[in-house]
Formats: sequence, structure tokens, C-alpha cells
Amino acid sequence: MMLVISVLMGSRVATCLTESFVKLAKIRWISSFEAVRDRPYLTPTGWRRVTCCLAFGILFMWPATHGLADDCTTQTAQPEVAQKTSHGTLHYTVTPETSEIELGGKLWVIAELRNSGREPVTVFWGDYAYPKMYHFDITHESGCRLPTTRGFPNDWLPRSAEARHMVTIEPDKSVKYEIALAPFIGANGQETYFRRPGKYCLKPSLFVTTTEILDFETGETRPTGLGSWTGRLEAEPFTISVMGEADVVNEGVRLCGQIVNHLGAPVPNALILASIRVTPGPFDQRIFEYLAKIDQAISDEMGRFEFVRLPASSRFFELTTITNDFPITQSKIENNPPEPERQLLQTKVELPEGITLKGRVVDAQGKPWDDVRFEAGPHRYGFSDIDGQFALRGMKIADAYKVRLWRRGFSEAIVQVSREVATSGTWTVILQRAVEE
Repeated sequence: MMLVISVLMGSRVATCLTESFVKLAKIRWISSFEAVRDRPYLTPTGWRRVTCCLAFGILFMWPATHGLADDCTTQTAQPEVAQKTSHGTLHYTVTPETSEIELGGKLWVIAELRNSGREPVTVFWGDYAYPKMYHFDITHESGCRLPTTRGFPNDWLPRSAEARHMVTIEPDKSVKYEIALAPFIGANGQETYFRRPGKYCLKPSLFVTTTEILDFETGETRPTGLGSWTGRLEAEPFTISVMGEADVVNEGVRLCGQIVNHLGAPVPNALILASIRVTPGPFDQRIFEYLAKIDQAISDEMGRFEFVRLPASSRFFELTTITNDFPITQSKIENNPPEPERQLLQTKVELPEGITLKGRVVDAQGKPWDDVRFEAGPHRYGFSDIDGQFALRGMKIADAYKVRLWRRGFSEAIVQVSREVATSGTWTVILQRAVEE
């Protein structure tokens, strides 16, 4: 029956109908020793469910296979990628729990990694929703890209993890991880602002680099017995709808701008955070005004960015521009006079020239250590590599820097270092083992 529908209406509709009757009718195939050649058959109740669901699909599911969903799939032309490894074959899929969310709301998705091979596969899974590991390329129907973040930078993945996060997937089994894309996040979330109504295309991918098990007491690492899988997989793109009238983007203030460097060249892929001053309410524990983040954007190839629906009652907006190669820059955009009507503000943010701090971290015996976190200010941190080397680009030019270094099993080190030493590449920091109390 599905073959006839596939010929008449197209394979995509057949697939959609298949998913509909499996999900809605919850049909189970029943094996019978009396069936010819042990082939499974459907019970009479099952046939009635199939008939009802096929009728439902023909009437209501046909429109769902057209529109932006078609555009999203056609433009990407990226089917699910199955990467063969020495352990087996892994398939990565991401499924939204709903196809519609409220304006500014939260989207829950289920990431699933399935082993369709013949041998078990060990892989790092869960822990935190690292944006580089569980990546989402999100584009609004207008062409606007949405960044997903968990602090900054977003381009780091751990080389080792607790044993409980190194899972073994048996053949024909899978592991799942629920991820939230929302303005306010937990360990399994990525910060995302759906502030424009309309359709969004999401292209998920998975990137795993973690290969070792970490001892949280000593900081020592060890391989995972038979080894663990690493690599990159892509899942089928999908679309969601954010509810709301189209003209809601004209409410409040629209802020457009461009990010350029100290030479005037555009800076693409810069992360721009928009914040406003908030007066504490009667039940707020804060006493004084504080900055509240309300949106974030990413610059395009020409360094351009745009914010919509910013509150017109705000006296000004504060922008924080973050990149890997330039110092973090704060900009204050006045909204004068504040009016309830629509306004259009324009600005240009120039990023100053920066320098790179670089050095090496070892223990008291001179052994280099990887995954040592080093921090030199808000949004300015990184991790050492396998040789203990670390580098922090885009630092503001100063006479001296205070750097914090820490790793599991060691005491925190706070180092004050001059610019000459910090940029020389010969700087070495010695970590001391943590003393148990």
C-alpha cells in the first residue's frame, strides 16, 4: 500500500505518512508461526488503524511537506550521514519535541546516536551541551542566523571526562540526550533567543573528540579500554515555527550595526550581546540597577548585525562584542528620547588591536598537562593542549595581566605576569598538587 502511495504522491509524502501512522496509531507488527514463511502480519485492529491513519495523512499531512520545510531540505541537500568506524556504523538524529514554540520560548530536542553495526561502540555522551559538540546551525526565514552559546569561547571540547559519561552503545541500540535551546539554560542547554516569529531551519551536527577517562580526585587520565569513537556526524535538518504576527518585529527598537577591526575591515562571526539596565522590583534581591542580557546576534560576512524588538522604554542599550582575535569591546548606544513608537538605531563598533598571551603549564616534576583552564578576565579563557601549551588571542594591550590556572587534582594558581613575559612564548607556570584537608 505504501508503495502505491509513494508512486502516486512522491516518496516524501510516503515517508511522512509512514511516520504519522507509526506515531499516532502505535501499530505493532506481530509475528506468527502460522504466517507464511514466518512473515509478520497485522491484526484486524491494526488494519483499521492503518486505514484511518492513511486517510488522516492524505488529508492533513500533504501541506506539511511543502513550504519552508522543502526549502530547508533542498538548500542543504545534506542527508543523515552514517560514518563507518572500526567499531561499527553510527547514525545521528535530532528530533524536536514540538514543531511550534512561543515567541521567545524554549525548544526541546532529542539528540540520538544509534549503533547499526555489529560491534559495541564506546563514545563520550551527555555531560554538558557543548555548542561545538552538539552544534546547531539555525537560520530564520529572513536569512538571519541565530547563535547558540554556553559562555565564550564555544570552540572547546574536553579531551577527558568522567567514566559515567563514556557510554557503550550495543549493536542496534542507541543513546539519547535531551537538549534545551532557550534564553535561560542549565547543564543540558544552549542559550538561544527565538525573538522573530516565522519559520526557522535547524541543521544539527555532532562532533566528538573526547577519548580518555578522567579521575576527578587525582586529575589523572586513562584510555577507555577498547578505545572510543571520535568524529563528526550530520543529522537531517528540520524546521520549527515560532508563533506570532509578522509585524511584531516592528515593535520597539530595531538596532542595526557593523563590526569592523582597527583597520576598518569587517569582522564576521563576532558574537554581540545586547543588554539593558533593569531597576530591581519589590521582590528582587538586588538593590541597585543591573545589566540584564536580552538578546544576542552574530555578524555576517560583512560584519553586519541586527537586533529587533528591543524595549523602547530603555534609555540606552549596551553591546558587548566578543571574538577570538580582538579584545572584548563594550559599546553604549543611547536611545534618546525613549518613545513607545518604532525607532531605528544604527551604530558601528570598532574593535581595537589585540595581542596573544602564550605559555606552558607543567607540574612540579616538569610533566606537561592538558585541559588546564586558564582565565584572564570575563569571556577570556581557554585550555592547554597535550603538550601543556596554551595561547589566548585577542587580549587587550596592557602592562601586566593576572591569569588564573586550574585543573582537576591541582590547586588553583594565580599568576601576575608582565606583557613582555606573557607574550614571549617562554613563560612557564608550575601547578602544585591539591592537598587533601
